Amino acid sequence: MVDTSPAVQDEFKLLFERINNHRTLAKPVVILVYSDTCPACADAKRNVTTLANNGYRDRVQFYQLTFAAFQALSCDLQVTHVPTQLLYDTASQRQLWTGICTEQLENALKTLIAEV
Repeated sequence: MVDTSPAVQDEFKLLFERINNHRTLAKPVVILVYSDTCPACADAKRNVTTLANNGYRDRVQFYQLTFAAFQALSCDLQVTHVPTQLLYDTASQRQLWTGICTEQLENALKTLIAEV
């Protein structure tokens, strides 16, 4: 989510309500939690964007949120560091990785897409 408009923020809040209530999602969801003051986060943002652009954008929803915005929504209390990559499958089950490398995320996405 690069768009920070109220409509997109409302969409994200509804999405997280679905996730928190373990409801089925239409597509897997990737969320990158970052900080504007974190040099590694700039690399992580580029890596996740590249991953999205390499064939996953049509099959996966991608969002990027600042740590402050993520905390304000009380989305996931286990996210304590940036950058953090979250992947929710269509059953709202979460996987979490920290750091800039997207290899584990990409491998998990390949597995999810193969299962569909």
